[in-house]
Amino acid sequence: MTLGKTLDELPPQTRKLLKEIQAWVKQCCKADGIEQRDFRFTRKELRDVTGWGNTQLKVHLARLQDMEFLSLHSVSRSKAIAYELVFDGSLEAGAPHLMGLLDINYLQKHKAAPAHPCACGTCASCTSYDEQKSGAGKEKSGSGRPSVGAVSVLKNPVKISSSKAFTELQNDWIENAHLAV
Repeated sequence: MTLGKTLDELPPQTRKLLKEIQAWVKQCCKADGIEQRDFRFTRKELRDVTGWGNTQLKVHLARLQDMEFLSLHSVSRSKAIAYELVFDGSLEAGAPHLMGLLDINYLQKHKAAPAHPCACGTCASCTSYDEQKSGAGKEKSGSGRPSVGAVSVLKNPVKISSSKAFTELQNDWIENAHLAV
């Protein structure tokens, strides 16, 4: 099992398309001030940018998706799909690249603050999770959904059991119970 994907596995035209996509995505992300993982594009947008034909794009985008260089996302309320460029490596390196893993420098730069100042895991502040949950105190929160089944039956018991259709169905079931065995 190998962890990284090498660009040597890509046919030349697919690699060329990946290079064009990566350059375009970087340009758009920089202009919009967003991260690469937040940028989505459609095949039509890519056709307009690259000048490639629809069939060509279908073939090469499918290869890139199969190799997990691209990710598919559905566009709400339509049958259209949007692509996300998952590949975040250099096309020039040639060595296997572990997509999605963060660089140690990035992690150190964007280190998250601990949930509690001491973050020891042993003091009362760090271990009082259950005491802070909703409904843990004397005043418990209600259930997310009221139970309505029993209430509905109890509201109209006469209508249900005395309806003509129900009575006929019940009698029919009793008469034919021996057939079910």
